[in-house]
Amino acid sequence: LHEGQPVSGVRVGAQSHRGSGWGEDVTDEDGRYKLVGLEAGTYNLILDRKPEGLTAEAAEGITVRPGEHRENVNFELTPGGLVQGTVREAETEEPLAGAHIGAYGPAHPVSTAWVESVSTDEAGRYTHRLPAGANKLYYMGGLSESFPTLLAQPREHWVDVIEGETVTGVDFVLHRAPRLRGQVLLPDGQAAAAVPIGTRGRMFMRNWQETFFRTETDAQGNFEIAFEGSLQAEPPWMVFAQAREGELVGVAFVYDPREAVEIRLAQGAYAVAQVMDVDGNPVSDIPARVWVTYDGVSGSDIPTNARSDEQGRLRVGPLPVNIELKVLPTSEVDRMAVDSAWWDLQHITLAPGEEYQLPPLRLNPAGRTIKGWVGDQQQEPVKGARVYASRTRMSAVVGEDGYFELTGLPARGIVWITAAHPTEPLFAVIEVDPDWGFEPGLVLRATGSAEGRVVDEQGQPITLATVFIHPDFRYSIPGPVRTRLAGLGYSGQVKPGPDGTWRVDGLLAGVEYELGVYPPGERGGHILEEFTVEPGETVDLGAMVLKKEQ
Repeated sequence: LHEGQPVSGVRVGAQSHRGSGWGEDVTDEDGRYKLVGLEAGTYNLILDRKPEGLTAEAAEGITVRPGEHRENVNFELTPGGLVQGTVREAETEEPLAGAHIGAYGPAHPVSTAWVESVSTDEAGRYTHRLPAGANKLYYMGGLSESFPTLLAQPREHWVDVIEGETVTGVDFVLHRAPRLRGQVLLPDGQAAAAVPIGTRGRMFMRNWQETFFRTETDAQGNFEIAFEGSLQAEPPWMVFAQAREGELVGVAFVYDPREAVEIRLAQGAYAVAQVMDVDGNPVSDIPARVWVTYDGVSGSDIPTNARSDEQGRLRVGPLPVNIELKVLPTSEVDRMAVDSAWWDLQHITLAPGEEYQLPPLRLNPAGRTIKGWVGDQQQEPVKGARVYASRTRMSAVVGEDGYFELTGLPARGIVWITAAHPTEPLFAVIEVDPDWGFEPGLVLRATGSAEGRVVDEQGQPITLATVFIHPDFRYSIPGPVRTRLAGLGYSGQVKPGPDGTWRVDGLLAGVEYELGVYPPGERGGHILEEFTVEPGETVDLGAMVLKKEQ
């Protein structure tokens, strides 16, 4: 509606807080929309294709349970307020057309990824029409591939928008991305041509998702790479060079991107180990990863294609020399390791041509097995219940007698077992070590709830804060269970209501949760309390008082 009248042609989109849940519709001549076939879960409902000159707050945190039909989730379009600014290049002070400026806030909450964006005109100007409240505006990049690689400093602005008013001067100054230049030399000091160059570090953000090696040296051994992260990213940044043939490698750590880098290749070293199962038989095709540090500063992985052969022999390299390294199992291999011998090793520093002997890597590829029983509070078995184990994707279905068997569990350490009733909203969670040798019993129980208030030091409600509730880091809710809990009202983040109160349902009994808050305009949260819930009960966590210094 706008001023009590229906508005047609407005697109209404529903985006889930977790997963891929989505729905959309366009309002009819009566202003009505209907989203059907939604997965159970918690959604933000956001308006798109709004009439010129109007905006609206999103409906945030709308929960739909299986078979539930929500009605009267209505929207009121208002003029909102305007935020205006310019985008200019720092070096030339020229305006930049085609720059993308995004906005998160009441219209597009940060609890989902959908962002509202506009682009600058030929004079580098942009205008955002946004609802009243705290809005975050940030530089997203350029619209075309030809747009130069530019970094904003700062990258974002928080703006308090007031209905009917215009905020001006929310400007972005963009800097040309620094370019790292360097040269790679052979051991005799001659230029090393056609040597692949790889990078790691927060100034090379795109590289986390792309191939490690990004360029190679020219005929004079020179290379050049543009930074793509934030100007506030902290050094060092690692640059790695490895000749295509032979065993020559080199690495450098960059603290000032304005200084040229020189990498002198040297004969690499190797780390060797025997990979075997618990019976001493060789295990083939097992990889390893290598972590590099420098002067005690955390580095990153470097690539290795090493895998154990049919005799279980693993030879990792060539590795850079005279710097600190740590050879570790990959995450999947570590799940099979029966001990932490590799993790317990100190960092090693290798000499050219050295072959360092690692402890044997002992694996249990089949993993461990645990058997148990699942029942209800009347001690009756619950046939068809699904049981999940942490640190693995394994699950099992409970049989007629109430028993289950989980195989392929991690080869060492504690695992969390989660059981879910096949049809009813009943769950059970238990922490167990399969090596203890007993069969755990899980009794399915209802979920609990938590509620509280967010206020300032004068006791006034703070509605723009974000309350977050997450399980302790030791426990991760299995994906299918999380989906079902979302249908009961669980969400990791909620907004307080007009009186500052909030509530979260669908909390698992037996799990320790962390409660915290994101103050308005902040991305970081403050953990305030840890708590557990009882089945079917609501724990009142009282008032969370946010002080100005937070």
